[in-house]
Amino acid sequence: MHETSYLKMKAFRDSYLGSIEGPLRVIDVGSASIEGQRSYRALFDAPKFDYVGVDLAPAFNVDIILKDPHRWTEVPTASADVVISGQMLEHDPYFWVTICEIGRVLRPGGWCCIVAPSRGPAHFFPRDCWRFYPDAGAALMTYGGMEIVETSVEASTFRSRPGVEWGDTLVVGRLPEMDDSAHVRHLSRLSQVAATIPDRPLPDYVALRGPATAAYEESSRSGIHRWRPYLLRKAVSHAQWKLWNSASPKWRERLSRVRSSASV
Repeated sequence: MHETSYLKMKAFRDSYLGSIEGPLRVIDVGSASIEGQRSYRALFDAPKFDYVGVDLAPAFNVDIILKDPHRWTEVPTASADVVISGQMLEHDPYFWVTICEIGRVLRPGGWCCIVAPSRGPAHFFPRDCWRFYPDAGAALMTYGGMEIVETSVEASTFRSRPGVEWGDTLVVGRLPEMDDSAHVRHLSRLSQVAATIPDRPLPDYVALRGPATAAYEESSRSGIHRWRPYLLRKAVSHAQWKLWNSASPKWRERLSRVRSSASV
């Protein structure tokens, strides 16, 4: 994993778990790593922590192998004090179900920390589905029945460490303390969400390209787009987006009329 992700998880540990008496059972969702490379395990040493790496296949840093990525029968309900995950959620096609599984395995009062990119190029492992923006943290925690404690997106001005190019979103949440009846209701709602998983596999990415995409791309190409570098096109597009968002309603109306007349 990149350095900024590791440092964010370290900051979570030091800021929220340092004063809690151990041992704390920590479940790392998507823990597989390459031997010799940095992983979160180093942050959660015994005796303060009981770290358990969870992933979908045998690999270095994996203690529990899940048969189903969205139904963690191998992980008991309310068995974790802390659930962490880094650089995994963007690859999860049904991340909202994973969030609900986190809410299931956490004990009331337990903590959750997620690090996931808000930008960056596609990196298929085997899929790359999502990016997470400023409001994502509150939405994720609320959907999983947790309270949002902290959420932030790395500022683009930080350039001193490897990993800033992903603009990672840091999310910290906590499952509220609750009595047994409230916990049963919480688990019942989460199980209903898990039941929405489709019973057919996702299609391959290449199979999704079709005549609509081809028609759009053909009609959108112009001479300047054939030679103008991608990074320049991206910069121009971003500048146009910022101009639109900063414009008053009056100027938006004028810009819309100009664009409409130009496209005729």
